[in-house]
Amino acid sequence: MKKEIKVLHIDDSYLDRMLVKDILSQDSTDFILQGAETREKFEELISQQIFDIILSDFNILGFDGLQVLEVIKKTNPDLPVVIITGTGSEEVAIKAMKMGAADYVIKSVKHIRSLPQVIINVLEHKQKEIELNKTQNALFKSEALFRTAFENATIGVCMVDIEGKFISVNKTLCEITGYSRSELEKSSFLKITHPDDLERSHSFLLKILNGDINYTNFEKRYLHKSGKIIWAIMSTSLIKNELNEPEYFFTFIQDISEKKKFEEELIQAKEKAEESDRLKTAFLNNISHEIRTPMNAIIGFSELLNEPNLDKDKHKEYTNTIMQSSEHLLSIISDIISIATIEAGQEKTHNCEFNLNEILDLLYDQFKIKAFEKNLNLKIVKTLSDKDALITSDKTKLIQVISNLVNNALKYTDTGFIEVCCELKKDKLFFTVKDSGIGIPKEMHEEIFKRFRQIENPNERHHGGSGLGLAISKAYIELLNGQIWLNSEPNQGTSFFFTIPYTAVNSQKYKTSLKESNETLVLNRKIKNILIAEDDDSNFLLIKTFLSDNNVKILRVKTGSEAVEMCRNNNEIDIVLMDIKMPQENGLEAIKKIRKFNTQIPIIIESAYYDDSNREEAYAAGCNDFITKPIKKHKLISVINKLFD
Repeated sequence: MKKEIKVLHIDDSYLDRMLVKDILSQDSTDFILQGAETREKFEELISQQIFDIILSDFNILGFDGLQVLEVIKKTNPDLPVVIITGTGSEEVAIKAMKMGAADYVIKSVKHIRSLPQVIINVLEHKQKEIELNKTQNALFKSEALFRTAFENATIGVCMVDIEGKFISVNKTLCEITGYSRSELEKSSFLKITHPDDLERSHSFLLKILNGDINYTNFEKRYLHKSGKIIWAIMSTSLIKNELNEPEYFFTFIQDISEKKKFEEELIQAKEKAEESDRLKTAFLNNISHEIRTPMNAIIGFSELLNEPNLDKDKHKEYTNTIMQSSEHLLSIISDIISIATIEAGQEKTHNCEFNLNEILDLLYDQFKIKAFEKNLNLKIVKTLSDKDALITSDKTKLIQVISNLVNNALKYTDTGFIEVCCELKKDKLFFTVKDSGIGIPKEMHEEIFKRFRQIENPNERHHGGSGLGLAISKAYIELLNGQIWLNSEPNQGTSFFFTIPYTAVNSQKYKTSLKESNETLVLNRKIKNILIAEDDDSNFLLIKTFLSDNNVKILRVKTGSEAVEMCRNNNEIDIVLMDIKMPQENGLEAIKKIRKFNTQIPIIIESAYYDDSNREEAYAAGCNDFITKPIKKHKLISVINKLFD
């Protein structure tokens, strides 16, 4: 028959009492649980019934766990109390332990499940204490019993003369300190005591010798033979001879290293969680500001476009502002999506062949206007020949890394220059992005690569940004099997360096250009009927507007199923623009069904899902090309025309 354990649970929260009841009921131990939601109920039950253990929430209406401990100390000091504390109350829990609590459990789903085992451990420990007390009493009755208890005690026991030298030690103390019995008995407690605790140990022993106190009990550190630190509770009493003269100290040493380690980890976890919460709060506040700023411009200037009698120059100015704000907003959203993908471990590389010199030219064209507006000298140094510049890598990620670094340089540089350089060193490409900006303090060199980290105080920001660019760049470089670092001092500018493996392209046929085509924005005359599968009205209206001045007939469906039926029943459709995410049946499923009866009709996927893995999935389903949202008119017509050349 299982032994019953009678438990009194004090908590004014019904849900918490039910949670504890449910957890205890699931354990194989036979827990008999009674609850008390008030002080009055607690005092009534404790006076009328006998319990094996008490569980007490720290915060109780009109009452707290420390007061529970005080009551128990007065009425039943041997009754163990376990404090159940909420997250963030570790200091209180530690204080409770010092006041006599047997243990504490954090009130979280992760930790509360250990409650049955904690109760069993506490009761077992209490039983050991009771047994130890009985053993201590017996020591003074019988030398034989004394020696047995001395040797077999589960905690360290020793006799130390008044000079501090060991007279006798038990096996457990040898195990705790790592020394053999003979080694300890030739030594003194001074040699195995941590230097920082020597003075305090001397002080307590002198008080006992002087008769100021009868015994002492305190935490101290010992040095293990291996050099590691051991935390222990030392309990010492002075044994006198028949002449009432001090003869030796009788000492118990209990190893609490694991408990101390847990407490330290608890404090570190708390500090880390608080720091993480602070950074996330600052990040969310910053992102809110960064998103609302361009949104305010988009909404505001869109409203101004509706004003009557708006002149042509103002119309152009407002339109340009809306476009710039939209690009800014899209950049912020892209950063958030990228960091989420990286954090989830889903980011992958997608290598292709490209010309690195053309990439650098493109980046120069992209940033030269911003540099000119700030009167900065933007310089691109290309050291590779056109032949050597043909490489294989993840072009998209490389462009984003360099763009992030140049954007940062533009943001934090008010005068001087920005220089981008790429060199070939052995089997690696060595990139440098150097500026004459405000610089970065030494202590921030590692921190700025962490997400949500920036040089500026979030509450005193002057330069904006999501704080994710460098974290994304570092993650991308590591995915490309490279490294990234920096050299900087305040007011001395900054140089970012990164490397990636160099993989040359062995092809004489490689010809490409990153420059945009100057072709006219006119659809191929072969195109007469276009089917647009798009459930969102605003997106459909935009695409229709882009194509409506090309003398073509626009057909529309809102679901993948309707797209399949339209293609099955209408042989005059020349091309299909297919959204991926639609109700009933998505675009990829629709394409697969269309390809079963029509393998010739061109199908272009248009979607907000923009990474290379999505492209591969789309091509595998049977599409001919892929265009990402937000869609631009020139790009849309160019992609369509390419399929009819």
